[in-house]
Amino acid sequence: MFRAARWMVLGALVGMTGCQVQVSQEALDLSGLDVTRLDVSSVSGAVTVTAGETLAVERSAESGVPGFEFRHNERDGVLTLEERCPLPRTCAVTTTITMPAHLDLSVDLRSGQVNLEGLSGSVDITGEGLTVSGAALRSSALTMNIDNGTVALELEDPPREVFIWVGSGEVNLNVPAGVYLLDVEAPLGELRLVNVVHDPASDLTLSAVVDVGDLAVEGEVLTVE
Repeated sequence: MFRAARWMVLGALVGMTGCQVQVSQEALDLSGLDVTRLDVSSVSGAVTVTAGETLAVERSAESGVPGFEFRHNERDGVLTLEERCPLPRTCAVTTTITMPAHLDLSVDLRSGQVNLEGLSGSVDITGEGLTVSGAALRSSALTMNIDNGTVALELEDPPREVFIWVGSGEVNLNVPAGVYLLDVEAPLGELRLVNVVHDPASDLTLSAVVDVGDLAVEGEVLTVE
């Protein structure tokens, strides 16, 4: 139930190069909702998730056909955000989420951008053509499967499990320097490892594969001033 939610939906038709574009907006205050995970599913657009004290969601969309609809549902502690678009290739959605850092996050976005900042819960991202960026992350578990795109992540804490696959593109990981169980491959690109050491006995697993493209893993050496 969303008794704590205050929401607003606006619709308009705007002429653009001879086409009618439906513009929709939604704002959700979910500060009273008790959830452990967010699942975000969208066809195209941008998803930005930032750590904050409470849970709030803002979404805006442009669609080329009538009938677009935002949807959200909470069940068993999982909040699902999705939309109904009669003609998916005509829809683009911008989603901005503020949530407590420890919540788990899953994003399924066919194409667009995913921006993450300050999260410490598990992260799972799937997409076809994506640009993924992450800053000040403390997540112990990250999984990303992307057909085509780029991934650039900065992790402040040593991750327990990282699994990243990119079919074609580029991956850059900045992690605390240390010893990891490394499973890294860039068969048709450049592989660069700095300040990270492989040990099969390590309980920190870092697996990253770029089938076509470059892969870089750089360990950040902390200095005490």
